[in-house]
Amino acid sequence: MIQRGLNGVSFYGCSNYVNKGDCKGVLREINGSMKMVCLHCENTPIMEKVESGRGGAYACKNCNRKFYFIDLAKQNERKKDLEKEKKELLNKIEKQKIKRLERFILAGVKANIKENSFFLGCKNYLKCKWTASMDSQDLKCPKCNRLMKRKKSFKNNEFFTATSLTLNAIEFCLYINLKKKETNV
Repeated sequence: MIQRGLNGVSFYGCSNYVNKGDCKGVLREINGSMKMVCLHCENTPIMEKVESGRGGAYACKNCNRKFYFIDLAKQNERKKDLEKEKKELLNKIEKQKIKRLERFILAGVKANIKENSFFLGCKNYLKCKWTASMDSQDLKCPKCNRLMKRKKSFKNNEFFTATSLTLNAIEFCLYINLKKKETNV
């Protein structure tokens, strides 16, 4: 609800309120207390609280229009359920993404450890360990933004170190992206 003015009268109304819109029930200060009034009728009469099949509502005595409100306990319960469902779905999606990335990286690195084979490696290779196959179109390292260059194949222990470092970096990126999405929602 936001404070608005109509014909010199101050009231609190839905932020979607437009003079000719559907939202016509608003709170207004009358004699020091907040009352629900109907803006659809002349002189904005006070609406009275009624029970209806859809839940609580305010009804106008003049035009019988109803302005429904939601039970806060039910609304909070539904909100918690939706948050729980959202977290479960995000976890499921994150696990699927990590599994796909693991398969993709392992397949790409395994293809590059053949003897006398070459791969694209970050110029900062000893620190970065990022690799890509020779047919990769991206000439910059996605981890540290340095140029990639042609390198000879891994030794077996380098293969496992590079794979685990790469997967840790990808998991961290997914975690950061997830946190950004949660704050934007």
